[in-house]
Amino acid sequence: MITSQRSHLESAAPRQEAEEFDPSQLTGIGYSGCLATLAWAVVAGLLLFINGGLVLALLQELDSEAGAWLRDVRVTQVLVLIGPVAMLVMQWWLIDRLRSYLPMRR
Repeated sequence: MITSQRSHLESAAPRQEAEEFDPSQLTGIGYSGCLATLAWAVVAGLLLFINGGLVLALLQELDSEAGAWLRDVRVTQVLVLIGPVAMLVMQWWLIDRLRSYLPMRR
């Protein structure tokens, strides 16, 4: 005796009615969507640009004082690539911490 899966699933879960949608419950603009994503991408690009300049300035300053390991091209390329991204991660972490401490006004 074979029973269909559909009848088994229908009998196991009670049927629920769909909730009514009330447009008056929407109060203001949220922080999701294409425009918000584009804004965060622009902010991230700007921060990466500034962080890259800071890393290059730091490497140029340390070049005169550092040993031979910093003068290696491979080491400077890794630092120029990883440095701004690591700084961006720390900056996003700080932004998230500030957003959790400061309540949003509506």
